[in-house]
Amino acid sequence: MGEHRKFVSDETRELRSVILENSLLVEGMVTDFLARALNIDKRSSLTLSDKSTALSFNAKTNILIDLQLTNKTEVKKINSFMEIRNKFLHNWHIKSFTDCFASFDGLEKMLRKEYKLDDAFENHESELAYLYNQLSKDVIGKLMSIMSSSSQYFASRKVDELYAKKYKKEVPRLMGIIYDLSSDPLMDKYDVSAEDRESFKKLFWAEYRKLMEEGPDDMAS
Repeated sequence: MGEHRKFVSDETRELRSVILENSLLVEGMVTDFLARALNIDKRSSLTLSDKSTALSFNAKTNILIDLQLTNKTEVKKINSFMEIRNKFLHNWHIKSFTDCFASFDGLEKMLRKEYKLDDAFENHESELAYLYNQLSKDVIGKLMSIMSSSSQYFASRKVDELYAKKYKKEVPRLMGIIYDLSSDPLMDKYDVSAEDRESFKKLFWAEYRKLMEEGPDDMAS
């Protein structure tokens, strides 16, 4: 047999490991914060757990905007950070920051504008590593700031008990029905037509939207 050949260098393997750890930290911070802020049990949640029904990372960061805890500029940084992670973990050909940044349109330019390169670097790869590290620190720092500054607000927020009780009971139920009805194995088992599948989804999504649009006064009546 010929000499054993490494398909991935030790440097690439270590780089991917660091990027994965950083991204797990960031997504974990966002998920944990939303679970606490919205009073959701992450373990059984359809949207914040590790189940197939969970929200995408992009959707979670958009909730931060909806809660007026950050802005689109900051969310763009957070999403760029996660997009770098996706490139390294889902594309075999991305083995360095040079490969990664070359696959984006305008990301390097944006980061160079945001984080000035004051020091001399050995090569282009080192410059890109510096930009990534600055972006990582910025994103993690921003999330820590959000969690710190908003904790008092959510701790003192008064939620209508009737509304909260109905939310906890009805939303998971409706979301569960939607998920079950949209699962292909179940639809295939009962030979449900594509037209009927779509009708089922629309029906339950309409009920879900109606529930979410109701206020505490509507529910009490």
